[in-house]
Amino acid sequence: MNTSTTKKPRQESDRQGEKKWYSALTSRPEIGPFGVMVLLFCMLGYFSIPEGQFSLNPFSGEGFNALGIRNNFRVIAQLGIVALAAGMLIIAGEFDLSVGSMIGFAGGCMAMILKWGFAVVIPYISFEGGFHFEGLRLFEIRDVSPLLAILITLCMTLSFGWIQGWIIVKSVFLPSLPSSL
Repeated sequence: MNTSTTKKPRQESDRQGEKKWYSALTSRPEIGPFGVMVLLFCMLGYFSIPEGQFSLNPFSGEGFNALGIRNNFRVIAQLGIVALAAGMLIIAGEFDLSVGSMIGFAGGCMAMILKWGFAVVIPYISFEGGFHFEGLRLFEIRDVSPLLAILITLCMTLSFGWIQGWIIVKSVFLPSLPSSL
């Protein structure tokens, strides 16, 4: 066996060994987000190149004009709000995967309420004419304004979020506290 190709196990004294010139830079946690920001600016710059004869840019150089910047900031603002909330959860030591599903649920809920209205229906099984489900409507709103749709969506997402949080809190195994407390 060739000993030059096998790796020897790391020792505690390896921390004191000679470091590469870039290891102090790459060990910083800020470098990842900074690199992503530089990558985004480079991509925005590339897509801002005007369309030419040999250009592979499909966007005709509309990235760095006022309309392109406005469109990018709209998306960044929406994702930034969600990222701040998720970041606070991660800093607190928690991790919540329901954020993405709740965003999708809220968008779908809002679209359906605006298109078809809102009704509270209690489903039940009926055997008249064969086995099928029917619904008892408690109340219905046919033409829903956008503001009312936002309020209904907010109430639904808050209630589902509360239910998810309650299930998580009640189902997680909490270690017992030390007897010294």
